[in-house]
Amino acid sequence: MARPRNPATKPIKTYADRIREAMTDLGGEATVQDVIHHLHQKYSCDPVSLSTSMSDLAVNGPDSSSYPMKKRFLERVERGRYRLITR
Repeated sequence: MARPRNPATKPIKTYADRIREAMTDLGGEATVQDVIHHLHQKYSCDPVSLSTSMSDLAVNGPDSSSYPMKKRFLERVERGRYRLITR
């Protein structure tokens, strides 16, 4: 039987949510290293495979990405640098 959810509990942010938040906080364009540093400061965590996740979230990223195209919100500007896109 599933436990009832506590309404006071904040929903857990997905990796994609945290990347979007960091990119917004950083002005909409940033390097992978900028995002790693931001997430480390904000959440006291070391993001694992962030570079791969950001690449997978890019509309011009790999076809093998598990993210459907309609859920991708980054554009790869150059190696290791991405920008938010609006849809």
